[in-house]
Amino acid sequence: MAVLKGLIEALKQQQPISWAGVLDLCLAVARKRTRHTRSGRTITQPGWKEACWQAIELLTLGCREASSALPLALRERVWMVLHPLTLDSNPTPAEERPFDSDRRDRIDLAETTVRGKALVGVLAYAEWVMRSSDQEGTGAGTDGQRHDGEGLPVEVQAVLDGHLDKSHDPSPAVHSFYGQAIPRLHQLDPAWVARQLDRIFTRGEDVRPYRQAAWDAYCAFWRPGTALFTFLEGEYRYAIDELERYARPRASAFEPEGWLVSHLIFLACQGVIAPNEPVGLLGDFFAKAPRALRWLFWEGIGLAS
Repeated sequence: MAVLKGLIEALKQQQPISWAGVLDLCLAVARKRTRHTRSGRTITQPGWKEACWQAIELLTLGCREASSALPLALRERVWMVLHPLTLDSNPTPAEERPFDSDRRDRIDLAETTVRGKALVGVLAYAEWVMRSSDQEGTGAGTDGQRHDGEGLPVEVQAVLDGHLDKSHDPSPAVHSFYGQAIPRLHQLDPAWVARQLDRIFTRGEDVRPYRQAAWDAYCAFWRPGTALFTFLEGEYRYAIDELERYARPRASAFEPEGWLVSHLIFLACQGVIAPNEPVGLLGDFFAKAPRALRWLFWEGIGLAS
């Protein structure tokens, strides 16, 4: 693990590293995480969890940093490390249960789990493949995995599609990844996001924790640009409807409902939405939001002006 930490620091300082050997190390770490018994059972080795985090962090940095000189020819080996970690058992329902009652903690939990961090790594991998393929003028890696320049790599789509299936990944915390990642995913492949939007911001009482996790992460980590707001306007309206039914009487800018109010303040200050629009978003908000949230909006507008 100390070796992985040292390599991470080397990357941060833009020092060259030998990626072929590094990937061998990362793959060895990923394989140590699980043990297969003679009876066919797979046992997760808890002592290797932090080492897996470090391996994912290292590959994520390598994919994001142009100075890392990670060659596209190693695409298959990078994926051999990341893909199994997207199937890791952490977090289990038992590990996640203490965070069920606090929506803020739930979205922070995702990046401290192997599966959640691996999905962040998968997104960095997609950006690296698409950027490198464009630079090299090629649509395929050495392993035949395609990237046609018009969307996410097929192996990335398969993983992201799979984790949107609640029977495959029942973790609301891991689902928060999609809300945190949606601006970048929309930039990389707007068609994929449009197809999956109903699964990312899923609706219905039985799946409400999943929607909350994704929406809270989006509101906490981002400010809406005009193009993304246009794409997500229906989700903003639904979130306002939720305020009418579920908001707590005391509001704070540091609570999930307050994050939504911060988005509305930002949109109003940018002139994207206005109070006098017929059937406008602000009119909807003032008609449905509890008084404490309406006061929070005016207080925020006053501080922003």
